[in-house]
Amino acid sequence: MHCVIARLILIVLLSKFSVVMADDLDVATNNQSPLSLTAHLGVLEDVDKTLTLEDVQKEGVQFKNDFQGSKSINLSYTKS
Repeated sequence: MHCVIARLILIVLLSKFSVVMADDLDVATNNQSPLSLTAHLGVLEDVDKTLTLEDVQKEGVQFKNDFQGSKSINLSYTKS
């Protein structure tokens, strides 16, 4: 599980995504409702453990993103 999370973080850090810096957030004074990011999440599972970073960055890579009906993501444990 830790390996999957580490890979996802590495992919995000090394991909073409840009980082946007925001002002500090004081959670003690935050009065906004929570925002679920579940519908915006995509997961790519490398079952055969053969994908390279270049493979993942190619156009048309199919990420699993059908989490819209869920309030939270529970990936539990997988064999991959």
